[in-house]
This record gives sequence, structure tokens and C-alpha cells, in this order.
Amino acid sequence: MKILVLTQYFPPEVGAAQTRLYETAQGLLHCGVNVDVFTSLPSYPRGEIFDDYKGHFYKKEQMDGINIYRIWSYANNELGVFKRLFSYSSFTFLALFALTKIKPRPDLVFVESPPLTLGLTGYFLSKMWVCPWILNLSDLWPDSIFALGAMNKESLAGKSLLKLESFLYKKASGITAVTEGMLSDLLHKKLIPKDKLYYLPNGANVNVFRPVERFNQQKQKKFIYAGRIGSAHGVDVIAKAAKLTKHRKDIYYEIVGDGPELESLRRLVSDLKINNIDILEPVPLTEMPQKLETAYAALVTLKDLSLFKGTRPAKMMAPLAAGLPIVDSGAGEGADIVKDTSAGLVTPPEDERALADAVMWLADHPQDVSIMGKQGRKFAEDHLDWNVLVKNWLNDVQKCLLKKGN
Repeated sequence: MKILVLTQYFPPEVGAAQTRLYETAQGLLHCGVNVDVFTSLPSYPRGEIFDDYKGHFYKKEQMDGINIYRIWSYANNELGVFKRLFSYSSFTFLALFALTKIKPRPDLVFVESPPLTLGLTGYFLSKMWVCPWILNLSDLWPDSIFALGAMNKESLAGKSLLKLESFLYKKASGITAVTEGMLSDLLHKKLIPKDKLYYLPNGANVNVFRPVERFNQQKQKKFIYAGRIGSAHGVDVIAKAAKLTKHRKDIYYEIVGDGPELESLRRLVSDLKINNIDILEPVPLTEMPQKLETAYAALVTLKDLSLFKGTRPAKMMAPLAAGLPIVDSGAGEGADIVKDTSAGLVTPPEDERALADAVMWLADHPQDVSIMGKQGRKFAEDHLDWNVLVKNWLNDVQKCLLKKGN
């Protein structure tokens, strides 16, 4: 069996989608599936094509058993919706080159969204190859754009995206969601038939991320946030909490990431005149285990928006596998996991006082922190192993979709 993964983002780029798709591809290889990836030349998150790929329109390479086909697209990561849509559209169109590059044809096309526009390419490819295609939703687009106020639902662009969403949901052979809340929205709000829906949640590589007993050994306790710094994530609450805990010389914050709100965050840290927080460049997935080994606890933040109640942030998976307790400043599935497994503390979203209090409590209770970390690790072993998650998803797809044909 051969599966083509169609995505605008893939390693060596660093990010949640890139990590998820790489681990999904590895899980498929583990199941004996041949995996091709058709993607753009890497440019995320800076909006500039990486040096090793500059000057290329097309490049083929292999990464850990995955055949990767890369093509140029307009690189842009500005906040402006229309520039970003142009970037998405350029790759959506150019991805049709997959017809001439992918030999032999795949048995299934797996399309990552966002960008939702890429679903059009998946639809056309499936028609040309006469094979089923699955739309993999890591975010409910365009709902999230509307919720963040980046686009008016009643605008021409907003109405066009809603029509595109309806068309793709109807034409897709199957739709995969990454959270139970998203599945519920697709079933009850979008009215997608239940037999068309599949579930592939975010996981963790439990063999790479290993727990380290560290909590009684640290004089200065590092609370780490590792992930995208975007308008949805509300990372500014960490800077505000850092100001409230600046009197604690044993507490230190580290933000590892990039994104459109990075400069705004840097200005906030400067304005608050705090020196107990560092903002560092994102690191490759291969370096994350070492980065987490030096941390005392992990921070996960989200804006206070009802849309995110069905969110299970990918950035919480690696800390769980690494045996780090989590302070979750948010609400929804991610927060429920932390509460239900006793793997950390949950505070209301965008509440810096509550976050600061939780950080100080953890700093003062290393034995409890150790227990929380072990609880999180057990949950990761039982429920987040990528190989198990991908195998279960593949079994469902083979049983329900591939037997029926396109």
C-alpha cells in the first residue's frame, strides 16, 4: 500500500503540524506502508526559504525512509490574511505537479489542512489517480480565522472559504480530526456523516522522550513553553506571570519558538522590565528531548475563545512523554487531560495571577511535581504512542474506506 501525504509544511521546518505529519509518516512506515510526501520548499516560520533549498524550483530527497518531493511556493508568514492566502494558493496550484512526479500512483491521498485550499488539489489528484482522499483537519478552518477576528465571516473572502469548506467536506472520501471536540463539531455542527469521520489525535514519541528524575536537583527551576507564538496562543500571559514572580530567584521562564506574535512578545518583555524570562529560537525535533531534560515543568497557553474548547494542543504531548508536569493556562480537551490524569495544574486562560500562583506552588512542592510527571508519563505510554495511534487509524481507514473504493 502507498499513501501520499500532501502538506505545505514538513521538516526540517519546526512546528506542531510538521512534527505530527513526520510522526504519522513514521507510524505508517512501521505498519508496512510506503509513504511519499509532496510539500513546499521549507520556509516556516520566518517566511524565507531555507538556505539549503534556495535557487531550487523542485527538489526530491529522502528522510528516514520517506520519499519527499518539494516544490517552490510563495513564502510568507506575515499576519495579513490575504498574503498568507496567496502563499497557500500558490502551493495549492503548484502541488498539481505531483501528477508528474509521484510514480506509481498512491492508493490514498492524505491532505493536511490548514490550508483548507489544499483540499482542492487533493480532490483533483484523487480524480486523476482514481483513488480515495482524506482531508486531515488539524484546525477547523475558516472557523478559527473568524474567531480570532482575522477575517469577517460576512466578507466575500469569508463566504468563499465557507463555500470551499462545504464543497471539500462533501467531496472528501473521509475526514480525519485530531480532537474529540473537533469530531463533535464536524458531526453535529457541520453535519458530516459519522461513517465519513476518522480520529487521529496528536501523540508523542515515547521512545525518544524519556522521563528524567530532576525535580529535587534544580536550584533554579525552569518553566518552559515550546511552540508557536501566534495570535491564538496567548503566550503574553507567561510574560505577565513572570513579572508577578520576579521576586522568586528560583523561578525562571524559557520560551522556545517563533511566529507572527514574536516581536510583540519581545516588546512586552522589554516594557515589563523583567529579566527572569528568555525567548529562544525554535529547535529541531531531534533537540527537544535534551531541551526538556533541563526543564522543571512545561507551560501550555491558549486564548480564551470558545472555539479552543475542543483543542488538544500538540505542544503538551512531548512534555507528558518526558515526564514533565504541565501548567495549562486554558480550557478544553488539553486542560481536561491534565486534570483527569493529575499530570499538572490548570488555570483559567489569560489569567496571569492564577498562572503565577500555579508556578510558585509547583516550585515549592518538588515531590508533588515528581508524582505529576510520572502520571503524565503513564498517560503518554498508555494513550499517546504514535505507532499505536497511527495503526488504529490505518485499520479504520482500510476497513471502512479502502474496501469501498473512492
